[in-house]
Amino acid sequence: MTEPAAEPGRSSWARYLQEVADRPGWSVTRLANEAGVHRSTIYRWIKGDTRGTTVELATQIAAAAGDPPSVALAAAADVLGRTDPDGTEVAMVMASDLPDHVKAELVEELRRMARADADRRRAFVDSFIRLRHA
Repeated sequence: MTEPAAEPGRSSWARYLQEVADRPGWSVTRLANEAGVHRSTIYRWIKGDTRGTTVELATQIAAAAGDPPSVALAAAADVLGRTDPDGTEVAMVMASDLPDHVKAELVEELRRMARADADRRRAFVDSFIRLRHA
């Protein structure tokens, strides 16, 4: 599977989703049903509103499409949410010559680290606010 040709203004995630939906026998509806994602979400992502894109959902999309997780994760790397690994880090992993299962493990560990970091930041903010109001 090759990455779809670049289109100005569209993320690689939007292009990837459109490419999957355009495959023979596929549609946005089929992709949504098989991935367990609401079709309006996929339409929204294709149109460029990539809010809510996560490592977990990208992996679900890849599984439904029959693609290696690394393909969808590489496409989604530039739009991942704040509780997911930094897109640059995911792109580094995807560009490496590691086997796909190792890439998936590494991205999952980065995801765990990002969640832990977000939890630490929230605790810090909460603590700071409580101290200021004391």
